[in-house]
Amino acid sequence: MDDRTAFKLFIRDVVERTLEKSEEGKSYIEYDDKQIFSVRLMGVVVSKYESERFTILTVDDSTETVSVRIFGDDRDRFEDVAVGDTVDVFGTLREYEEETYVAPWLIRPINDPNWEVVRSLELLLRAKKTGVAAPLEEVLDTEEEQVPADLKPAILELLSRLDEGDGADYNAVLKESGLSDNELDQTLNTLLSESEIYEPKIGKFKKV
Repeated sequence: MDDRTAFKLFIRDVVERTLEKSEEGKSYIEYDDKQIFSVRLMGVVVSKYESERFTILTVDDSTETVSVRIFGDDRDRFEDVAVGDTVDVFGTLREYEEETYVAPWLIRPINDPNWEVVRSLELLLRAKKTGVAAPLEEVLDTEEEQVPADLKPAILELLSRLDEGDGADYNAVLKESGLSDNELDQTLNTLLSESEIYEPKIGKFKKV
């Protein structure tokens, strides 16, 4: 994998793995038989420390926390990031005193909290398929406490991804979402009633 390709992960997947060094001296973790040099992590900024030389953000995604360390001129680029902000962090993996941290090249603000639901669902589905993540029950228990019940954004994202031209197949959406029949039916019916999707053929759904 290209060392500048940011791989989406839960923070726990990063901090609970041992940081390794490539022949070029770059830090990486092993995940699903891949060497991951750069990550993309979404969470809430729960603390911000500023000194004359660097800024440290602590980001929490409900599975774990990680330090995001910002040095030099990059401090000016990210000075508006504040405690309480939800952010999508793109950066390389580094280590300081045996602690894994992220050196960011991009910190994207997330204004719609539903995107956290979409990201969590995406990562949970991948973890279920690969089996490389920690037990899903632990994450699901945490998500049930903090994630809104509204699944519409996640289902809309799945419909877009699975639509091959004539609409996304109901059974494919059901399989990919991991939802029960009732949960998916309720969400699709809501989207239909709100005119956000339509059914061009029986069992096929498209975004408007």
